[in-house]
Amino acid sequence: MKIKLTFKDRLVLTGLLPKEGDLRSMTLKRGIVDKTQVSSKEIEKAELVTGPDGNMKWKDTVKPVDVELIKAEAEYLKDAVAEADKEKRITIDFLDLCEKIKAL
Repeated sequence: MKIKLTFKDRLVLTGLLPKEGDLRSMTLKRGIVDKTQVSSKEIEKAELVTGPDGNMKWKDTVKPVDVELIKAEAEYLKDAVAEADKEKRITIDFLDLCEKIKAL
């Protein structure tokens, strides 16, 4: 299955995912992170900078990408969103991404 991710989605994704887990879940996480990584070319194209306040800023010049996920990866993402929701860790920065993941 495919999910269309924006530059921002790909930047914030790892902040949504659990930091620890069992071997299977961390293997799935690594696969997702590998598929969604932002390249140095994309960072350069978007002119990504971190401001003095610690917030990242960029130009919206990088096109969204379609990421192909296997069923287990999609389920892992859905579980991560459900857990973040349960723990009330969803921020406005994660909202669009969470909605996309829930729609998988």
